[in-house]
Amino acid sequence: MNPNQFNRRARRAAKKMGKKIGRPPKPEEIKKMKVQTVPVWAQITLIFFGGAFIFFGAYAQLEHESTWTCLILSLIGLAFMLLGVFGKKKTVEDVASTVLDQSVDVAVEVILSPLKLLDF
Repeated sequence: MNPNQFNRRARRAAKKMGKKIGRPPKPEEIKKMKVQTVPVWAQITLIFFGGAFIFFGAYAQLEHESTWTCLILSLIGLAFMLLGVFGKKKTVEDVASTVLDQSVDVAVEVILSPLKLLDF
């Protein structure tokens, strides 16, 4: 994940949090906020592979009447799909130090700067 993607996702999450609580979020709340860290292409790939595993599990059941193969493939497919849909979320505090070349406080200010212009 590059810094632009992280900033965009963090700003969207902060805006959503601000609308939910009815005011601009505080810097402490931004630091604890969770942001999606899995790239979109990886999410789409996981969803595709999950669907393929579920399809082949159903095919194994229908054509070969293999219940165990169907169950195993379908569970693997379900796990891939859930990981693709929900991804892996980390706090801004954890991600800012690894993704950005800035400190956490500077990253929080960058995330909060466009939110100060919005009315909640």
